[in-house]
Amino acid sequence: MGRPEETANGLFLDGTDGTILQRIENLDAQIQTQNIDSNQDEHDELLLARFATLALIGLGTGPSTSANRWQYTLNAPPLSSLIGDFSGDGQEELIIGTEDGRLLSLTALEGVPRFLNPVGGEISHLATLPRAGGDTPFIALTRNNDDTNPRNDDPVHWVEVRDGNGERVWGDQLPAPASALIIDSMLSPQRIQTIIVATTAGHLLAFDRNGTPQWTHQLRSPARINHLLVTRRRELTLASYSQESSAIFHTTGAGNRELSVSLVVLTADGQAHGLNWRGFEMRQQAWPQSLSAPATAVSQFQPPFVTASTEDAFLVATRG
Repeated sequence: MGRPEETANGLFLDGTDGTILQRIENLDAQIQTQNIDSNQDEHDELLLARFATLALIGLGTGPSTSANRWQYTLNAPPLSSLIGDFSGDGQEELIIGTEDGRLLSLTALEGVPRFLNPVGGEISHLATLPRAGGDTPFIALTRNNDDTNPRNDDPVHWVEVRDGNGERVWGDQLPAPASALIIDSMLSPQRIQTIIVATTAGHLLAFDRNGTPQWTHQLRSPARINHLLVTRRRELTLASYSQESSAIFHTTGAGNRELSVSLVVLTADGQAHGLNWRGFEMRQQAWPQSLSAPATAVSQFQPPFVTASTEDAFLVATRG
């Protein structure tokens, strides 16, 4: 049976006061979003990864409308997406991780496939891992397996690093399904690129780019860690809650300038909250904002954007 058809509306929100900057109507509700500059013209396009197509949309400025650039048919729902030059040819590629464990690479400009690797499990998260010396980056990923099915030949959850062609470099087992993945160098005194993975049982695990464990931690009250981010103050911020449709983002202004609103949090009741770095709601700046429906997908856009805003903005797809 196919999935029930659901529609969503896209809203561009200003990162300072939550003002709606632009709307895109009638999106698919189950989507992954990524902003990319596929042709290096300093104007972002929007990648919509949904079941069962990928679509690259050119974003108009001001009152102009959006236009499809290309589409590619998928065989399974996408769970994660990534953009970067992983082959070293100067052309950006899209890396897509799917629910049935396939790792797909396409050219960003034209949507031409480069490789398709059946790595197994559900590829829940993807991240770019820089190499030493500035060479083409690695692909870091997490993949979760069904550990409740006795017929599953691989009931283990993994964090892995793969080369730009999709081949595995190293992997390590996780104690529970992965729920968040980031790459960071700010927390390390030596500024070492570190892979930080969070799990549904409240684990935090850190590895260097060679797969050597750096540190581990578990929350006193085990709970799903939904999001990880590192702020400019070199603090690791965790978000743990039951609503999987929520999201948290660190916001900055032009030139990486710190703003009074440090975090934007979207919750399952259809609200967008603006918090300062201490976690207090900035009500004097008209936060929270109502989205009229729960958010199903969010993409963060750095300035300069498709509007005249010099602050961060967000594309939010809402259910209904």
